[in-house]
Amino acid sequence: MGFRETIPPLPGKNWFTLIGTAGRNPQKFFLIGGGRTITPETTGELYAFANDASWFYWNNKGTLRLIVTRTS
Repeated sequence: MGFRETIPPLPGKNWFTLIGTAGRNPQKFFLIGGGRTITPETTGELYAFANDASWFYWNNKGTLRLIVTRTS
């Protein structure tokens, strides 16, 4: 079971919204969207995933391109 499969759907967020976290910290999730500038509160590797029910994550298909630009 991967990191994402251990996280329940995020309440109050639309299904399939792209969510990010730095360093696998579920307390510090943030929304990812076009043209947004995000400064994570923690350091670590970036993880991005769709907000979906863990028991239905198996049926998600396709790819997306996420461009990350370091600004500092």
